[in-house]
Amino acid sequence: MAVSLVVRSRMHLLSIFMRSGFGCVLLYGHVALAENPPLATPLSLQQAFEVGTTELQPALFGVRAKQELANADILRAESAYALEAEVNLNAARIKPAPNAYNLSPNDNTASLNIRKPLYDFGYTGARLHAAETGVEAEQLEYKYALSQQQFAIASSFFDAILSDTKFAWDNEAMATLYVRVDKLRDRFNLKQVSEVELLAAESDYQKMLTVRRNTEISQRITRAQLAETINRPGELSEKLVTPDVDVENIKLPDPEALIKLAMQSNLEIRAQARRVAAAQEAMDAARKQSRPLLGAEVEVNDYSRDLPSREDWRASLNLKIPLFENGIVKSAVAEKRALWLKRRATLLQLESDVRKQVYETWMQLNNLTVKIGELKAAARAAERALDKSRGEYDLELRTDYGDTLVNSSRVRYEQSKNDFDIILASMRLLMLIGESPRSVIDNHKISFPMNVTGGANEN
Repeated sequence: MAVSLVVRSRMHLLSIFMRSGFGCVLLYGHVALAENPPLATPLSLQQAFEVGTTELQPALFGVRAKQELANADILRAESAYALEAEVNLNAARIKPAPNAYNLSPNDNTASLNIRKPLYDFGYTGARLHAAETGVEAEQLEYKYALSQQQFAIASSFFDAILSDTKFAWDNEAMATLYVRVDKLRDRFNLKQVSEVELLAAESDYQKMLTVRRNTEISQRITRAQLAETINRPGELSEKLVTPDVDVENIKLPDPEALIKLAMQSNLEIRAQARRVAAAQEAMDAARKQSRPLLGAEVEVNDYSRDLPSREDWRASLNLKIPLFENGIVKSAVAEKRALWLKRRATLLQLESDVRKQVYETWMQLNNLTVKIGELKAAARAAERALDKSRGEYDLELRTDYGDTLVNSSRVRYEQSKNDFDIILASMRLLMLIGESPRSVIDNHKISFPMNVTGGANEN
């Protein structure tokens, strides 16, 4: 009968725990339990950025997890040179041979084995380099995800403000129609208008009332969407501060210059390029699996039954030299090559998509900046018409003051929407060339890197 107990210990376990995602998950879990302070009132876009771009946001937490997985690949590669210490305890009861040197029936042994790989001729180094390149890719991916989150917050924030502006426009339109219907009822009672004309006006009023109610619902929905975007579900900010950004003095570079910069600096392209490099390095590492391996081993033994052939300790250097490249190595190389080809194809497609997005966004931004002059002229005309109508209304010469007031609100809404579209298009264009989209809000102006402003169009 024999009983064997093996206790295995690796010296790098503590390092793995501290550098892996387990420690981060525990830390994040502790932070998540803390109660969030209430949102500021009124809420600015900069404050929304601060709340909505922490690492605990769902949009960013998942990318951070990918970083932890990439760090785990480094730990896995480093573990190839890890020190292994193993204690083996064996308890056995035997029936010795009659002519045995020791006739004791107890044959118990205890041994300590220490092993350490010393050199594998570049295999571990190649694996480690590939893992480190993968970490660089995920770090760039995190920066890109942060830019995406900033853009999403700005888009939701502007939608909420526009819903307020639209509600003011619809509210004035509804009030104007209500006054019109009320006057038509008086005239109908005096038999000055037909019932058909009165019913048509009442129908228009009911339609406008429905539009206004939908806009009121939209106010709540857009705020709920903003709350979800910044991971504060249920916290609907009643007052939002419109950001002050100069949308008129824009030096828009030529699209070719922007495309050139995007190919060099776009975060998503840079991240994918590092993934391609990591796959190529992993393929190189796979080829080195069949290289020799040099290791050292120390073994210390203790026996309850002494025998002449048993040794108390042993220290050795071991050199393992594969004689040929086996099928496992060939399949690993083929697998890594397939991954490299796939990532390379993804990179080429991504570069094509970014070039098209730069052209489309540049054209959109150019058209929006041109529209500024048109809307400014419309705003001046609406303001003058409103002043004239207000004066004539006071003198009871005209009764279309409500219509001019509604038209003025419509122009203000269109101006606000155009300004917000300019800001978002600029943020998107900055993202495409690897810049922070938030800089538009923080700097209160839209500017592009000086090295690409040659031949810029000033609007």
